[in-house]
Amino acid sequence: MNRKELLRKFIVDLETMLRDFNREFGGESLLPVDHYVESFQNEICLAVDAVLGFYGQELLSEIDEEVFGEGGEQ
Repeated sequence: MNRKELLRKFIVDLETMLRDFNREFGGESLLPVDHYVESFQNEICLAVDAVLGFYGQELLSEIDEEVFGEGGEQ
């Protein structure tokens, strides 16, 4: 599995975890722990954003390598 495929798998896993969590806890009001539910949702979204950032860097590296040759440096 190359790096892009691994990063894609991480995104799918995180999104699946968020979906499953929301199915179980997101629809009901859990007043004493609502802030934990919201915190979990926010942190998963931040994790997805971070992984997407790495994915973007992988794509840019591939483009640089294609345009500028081996090593991908201008």
